[in-house]
Amino acid sequence: MTHENRLLRPVAVAARLGAAMSGLLWNASCAAPPESPGALELVEARYEADARVHRAEQDRIAASLDLPATFPFDGEGTLIAHGVELLGGPERAQVHVRFIDLDSTGRSVPIPMVHLRLQGPGGQIVGSSSRERLRPLGSTFAHDNAYTGWIDAGARGLFRSGAWNWSVDLAVPSPPRVTPALS
Repeated sequence: MTHENRLLRPVAVAARLGAAMSGLLWNASCAAPPESPGALELVEARYEADARVHRAEQDRIAASLDLPATFPFDGEGTLIAHGVELLGGPERAQVHVRFIDLDSTGRSVPIPMVHLRLQGPGGQIVGSSSRERLRPLGSTFAHDNAYTGWIDAGARGLFRSGAWNWSVDLAVPSPPRVTPALS
């Protein structure tokens, strides 16, 4: 059995590819309509209006929150939110929550998962995120230990509604059940 190898000449292939690409780019640049000053002014005005609404919502959040906010979860611990911010710009907005997770259960618990949910005006969830805490040395979370972290969720366009809210949840996984081995 013989195998035939055909070698391509890299210079010839690159030259043909370059010519094809430049032709595509030239055609695309010629086909695009030129931006008129009026169109650019409309885009700038819309962006400025969105930026003003975004900054106003950032100020409203900063003024309305009574932080730190404590959220006790029976049997799972306590989550203390000590910072909530609307970050990013109008097109890349996200809600950022800084928290302290405190094991207030009186026993060691498995590492919990922290959930952040953003709800729109009708109560529907429009953004969410989950984050498992880092495990120091793979250990469980001992009584009275605290962990500081953050979580964020995308909020693109949500700030425009003016009637949104956020919630956090703490989910501790149940310990694995030990089942007897079959013999």
